Formats: sequence, structure tokens, C-alpha cells
Amino acid sequence: MDSGIQFSSTGPAFQLSGAGVFRLFERIVPLLDGSLSREELRTAAGPRHWPVVDGLLGHLSERGFLRWISAGDVEVVDERDRAEHAEQISFLAQYVDAPHAAFRRFRDAPVHLVGDGPLVDAVAENLRANGHRDVHAIADPSSPDSDEALAQAEHVIVMPTARSYSWFRRRGASLEASRLLLVVPGAGRLWALPHRWAPGAAEGPDWTDAVAALEEAGALAGLHRMLVSADHGHAPLVGRAASVPVQRMMGALLSYEVFKGLTGALPAETATGAVSLDSVTGETASHRVVPSTQRGRAIVVPLRPSASDPARRPRVPSLRDSRADEYDAWREAVGPITMPVTGFDDADLTQLPMKVGVAVTTSGARRASSSMWTAADARMEAVARCYEDLVAELEPATGRVALATTGDGSIAEVPAGAVFRRSRANSDGRHDRSAAAVAVALTAEAAVDRAVDGAVAEALLLDAVRRPSGTVFPLRADDAASTFIRDIAPGISCVHLGSVEVDGHGELHVAVAHEERDGLVVWHAAVGASPVSAAVSAASEVVAQRQHGHLAPETASMRLWSGVDPRALVGGDGTGAARRAEVAVGLLEAPLLVAAGLVAATAVVVGGVPTWTS
Repeated sequence: MDSGIQFSSTGPAFQLSGAGVFRLFERIVPLLDGSLSREELRTAAGPRHWPVVDGLLGHLSERGFLRWISAGDVEVVDERDRAEHAEQISFLAQYVDAPHAAFRRFRDAPVHLVGDGPLVDAVAENLRANGHRDVHAIADPSSPDSDEALAQAEHVIVMPTARSYSWFRRRGASLEASRLLLVVPGAGRLWALPHRWAPGAAEGPDWTDAVAALEEAGALAGLHRMLVSADHGHAPLVGRAASVPVQRMMGALLSYEVFKGLTGALPAETATGAVSLDSVTGETASHRVVPSTQRGRAIVVPLRPSASDPARRPRVPSLRDSRADEYDAWREAVGPITMPVTGFDDADLTQLPMKVGVAVTTSGARRASSSMWTAADARMEAVARCYEDLVAELEPATGRVALATTGDGSIAEVPAGAVFRRSRANSDGRHDRSAAAVAVALTAEAAVDRAVDGAVAEALLLDAVRRPSGTVFPLRADDAASTFIRDIAPGISCVHLGSVEVDGHGELHVAVAHEERDGLVVWHAAVGASPVSAAVSAASEVVAQRQHGHLAPETASMRLWSGVDPRALVGGDGTGAARRAEVAVGLLEAPLLVAAGLVAATAVVVGGVPTWTS
């Protein structure tokens, strides 16, 4: 380009301008091959030119185009390895500040390959060619020496051979799952399942989670049956998957996973999921995997009050409520085959008047949602509802959970079954309806807001079911959202169930919108900062149910509160003034949430209105 240089790489493009910048860059770029230290560059440039050269190098370094490697890092690898494996070290230098240390981690970490054949040979050859010195190929793992070595090994890769699977059937369950990387055939693919590459890494999925997901999705016919067959001498690999070219391709893929995992320079796909190779097309794919809801125990951490701003809640819904910019982050929690939410079933649905979304789980369950703004908003809400169902299945660590009230932060203990309603803690169904909610979001703040809303809605619904006091009111506000609802659904009725004051969250109103269709009353309850805000949110779900049709014959409220007639919630002397509600909140911790990149919170109304959660 004129008067400068345009730089384009894997990062954002940038330019350096100036009449002499190209000539300067042209002269110094041969010196940036890694052979000179910063001090040697300073000496070569001389005191007169060094400030200009240093400024240029600083710009390149800030933008990731140039990386300074410390002398201390260089010294961790001897001169012979630096010469023989300069290509590998140079590659690592593109991603980390200590490439020599990363290479040494890869070089010295023992890797045990259980099995024999072209796949094992390809992995071993690739690892050694890239500088690995401690790879062990164990064709017969049943020998006493091999069995003892494997029991202590940190990285054990079990290949799909008869002898390795036979050994795995007998000994696999006794080894820590995170130390094993299992390779399995299924659905015309070879799969490398999750593995923990770094000691002390965050608890992620392991091979058991991946097998459960693959079997549920039908991509794996049944690991147990495959292991039994191997025990009788039958080879696990058949057809194209057994061919030498396919096995060598898988070997290259797997050895690169080992390289990434041990160096830590690049994220290994198998650290958070599985990778697969199509034995027909040669296509490779990564598949995120989340730990099972039954693995480990969910921990609830009381959340002390923070400086939340109730004023940020809009009095009426508006386009500002759209969160479409979060869609990419939510999309990461969705994936075919191995994720609990596999995709969407809304392509054929009419997207007028409401934007609608339907998320599908591995079990085939569907959760629907809607938005007045974008289809992305509707889909994100549908995904959140799926994960909230999963969170409710988590098994709590104790029979009662401690939460912190939003007011003074005092601790309140509530039955675990009120929070984890779909777990064994609520096996008697006692807490199917309680003034509690779990919520999933991308941030703790959003999750807490959502959980508090849900708990308040549950509390006032409980109160209205037992002591009807709702007030019918017309949706006459002239804001855009209210006008929109009136225009598309003039027959919808709204019932205000009242409001409560919650410390840190302001006054929250609960409203029910309902409409009669062919003798069936379709209804939904929602929370808002005003009766109008709550009613509009509720009405949007009622309208959207027309579009969802058979995919979601009930709204979320109808599914949770089956048998309730919203018209029966009206009565008494009306809702009256807002009551103060004491709400306790906490954050939930579980491997499922970490792997999915989501945050979960729970909220329980523990005082101020009848709660029935004792």
C-alpha cells in the first residue's frame, strides 16, 4: 500500500504508515528469525536508529505479529533439540511466550498406547517425529508388567483392537476415567473421546460422558456389547474404518491432539469433547461434550447481596430487551450428537407475529419460547429452559442447601428438593410446586435476576392457587409492545396476581395472560417491573403457542402448573399493595455448567408471602 505496510494474519489486520516504514521493515525483517536476542538487535541497530526500530517492534509485538522469547525459556531445551525440532518450537512460539518449555512438556510426558496395528504405529511415529521421547506402545496389556505400568500412567490411549478392548473391559473401570482416552468406532466414524491433558485442569467431561451421549444419540451401538465381542476375539474395526489409510489418518489426528494437549499451546478438542473422523469422506469434526447430570454432586454457594440496580429493569418491554448479541455464546451450548441440547426444530414454524424458537434435547424433549424482537432471542430462551431442566436433575450434595438472603445476607436453609425438583432429592414430589426457581444464563448477575423472577412468580402463583386474589385488568397502555399485543390478540385477558418488594431487585409484579381456544384455556405467567411489563411478557408466550402448535402444545407455565385454570385465580379483594418478600439466593456449581460455559443460580422465597417450602 502507499506510504506504509498492511499486515494481515490470523488476528485483526492492521497497518503501519509512514514514508520510510517499508524500507525500515525490509531491512530488519531478516533479523527477526529467532537467532538474535533483543540486546543483539539493539547493538545491530545502533543508538541512533534503535528508538525507531524499537517503536516498530513494539507495534508488531502488541498486535501479536512478533513475540519476544526469554533467554530463560530457550535454555530449558538443549541445543540439539533446538536444532532438530526448530520447526515445532517455532510453531509453538506463535501461540505461547515460553515455546521451549511447552515443547519440553510434550517431549517428556509419558504416553501409553494400548493396542497394535496401523493406528498405533501412526500415532507413535508421528509423536516421535515431532520430538516425543517417552511413547510406549503396548500390544498385549494383559501381561503383569504392562498392567502395572498402565495402572500408574497419566495418559493411556486405548485403541480399538480386540486385546486392548478385552483389557479395558476388565481393568478400565478401576482406572480414573480422566486418565484414559478411548478410541471407538461408531456411525461410520472413528471417535477419540475426552481426556484430561493437564493435571489440575478444571473438571471436564470424560469418556463415560461421551459414551453416554453417543449411545443416546445412536452414534454408538453399545460399548458394552463391543467390549464383550472383543473379549471373544472379534476385531472392533470393520469395513472402511479398518483400512490402513483411514487408521493412519486417525493416527495423524490423534497425535496432533496429544501435541496440543501436552504442550498447552493450543486447546485440545479432546479436553472438552470428542473428535471424529468420517471413514468414508475423511472429514474431521469436533464435538463438545458436557458431563452427565449424575456425575458428581451439585454444590450451592450462598450469594451475598451486591449492588444490583433495580432501575435497570424496564417498566415496559422494548427492543432494548433484545440480547441477540449473545447468540453466538449460547450457540456454543448446542451441538448435534454429543450435547444435551442437540439443535432446533423451528425451521418450519411461522415467524409471525412472534419470533419463536424450539430447542431439542438428546432425549427428544422440546422446549419452546418466543420473542417480540428476534428469532435469536427466542432460541436463546429455549436453550436456557432446556438447561434449567438439566440443572433441576442435578443431585445435591446435601439434603438441605444454604442460601443468602438478598437483604442482609443472612443464611437460610431450604430443602434441596425445592431447588433440584427433578432429582432424587424430590423423589416424593413434595416440592413439585414451591416458591423456588433455578435459572441459567451467561453471567452470575443475569442468572440471579432470572432466578429471583422465577421464584417470585412461583410464590405468587402458589399464593393465588390457595387464596385467589388476582385482579383482571385491560392491557390499555399505549407503548409499542402493548399496542402490538392488542392488535394481534384482542381476545387475550390479563390477571394481575400482585407484586412483592425484593431487596436489590425492586418491586416485581406477576401477571397471567390467558386465551380460550377450542375449549382449551392457554395461559402463561410472567414477571415484570410493572403489571403491563409482566402482562406483555406473558401474553407473548400465549400468542406464540399458536405458532408452536403440536411441537409445544403447552406453555412453560401450563407444563409446570398442569390442572390450574387461570380464571380461578381471580377473587377476594384484589391484590392490594406490594408485600415485602425475603428471597435467598445462591450460585450452583457442577461440571455440567463449566463444560457448557453457563452459570446457574437458584432463588427461594423464604418469607413475606406463603412459600410452602419448609
